[in-house]
Amino acid sequence: MNISNQENFDLKISIIVPLYNEEQCVIKLIKRLTDFYNKNNKYEFEFLIVDDGSIDKTNKILKDNINFLPNSKLITFTKNFGQTAALSAGINNSNGEIIVTMDGDLQNDVSDIPILIENLNKGYDIVCGWRKNRLDKYISRVLPSK
Repeated sequence: MNISNQENFDLKISIIVPLYNEEQCVIKLIKRLTDFYNKNNKYEFEFLIVDDGSIDKTNKILKDNINFLPNSKLITFTKNFGQTAALSAGINNSNGEIIVTMDGDLQNDVSDIPILIENLNKGYDIVCGWRKNRLDKYISRVLPSK
């Protein structure tokens, strides 16, 4: 699929962000996504924020602030089902021709999305990125990932 010749709002991109107990990041996340939306008007974006049964204040903060993020949907789980289920719920409720997933802990840079789209324009069916400088705890997150 070559998307570089698409007219404005011809192509919808769904950005799916699962969250679990991210109360310290939610406001910054919404601000970054809103700023990204305001600066990137070449495509139509929708944002699907999935609260995976957070037991902290994540859901309340989301409900109080989600209206600041244009074209957003909030999906709330009553308990924690895990990241795979949260991503699946986001995908199942998306309307985009392109789906972008990112973590809600601010370690994925939303400004990388245009780079991913550029690579789709090169003819790839799927593109992905990875965290180069992870900020996770080494023993519990980085080592098992490797």
